[in-house]
Amino acid sequence: MGDLQVRSEEAVFLANELATNAIVHAGGEFLVEVAVDDSTCRIGVIDHDFQVPEVEGVGHDATRGRGLALVEAMSSSWGVEQRGDGKSVWCEVIVKPFA
Repeated sequence: MGDLQVRSEEAVFLANELATNAIVHAGGEFLVEVAVDDSTCRIGVIDHDFQVPEVEGVGHDATRGRGLALVEAMSSSWGVEQRGDGKSVWCEVIVKPFA
């Protein structure tokens, strides 16, 4: 695998949204995992809560509740994996060969 590039602002923003959800909804410790292969950068946030998050419809004047909608819109895919001690909420962004 050669040098790869990912839009760092996008990846940091998505990691921040997933981490914020872990803080707000799971209320405890969390772990961020990042894995890169030749086509994707996968960002996962692992917490100890078993509740599966869902994209919510919120009103225009709402001050919260758009995090997963943003993750869904900005990533190539996202999902939730149940784990023995909680869950991992993950998303993927496309990487390109470094030019």
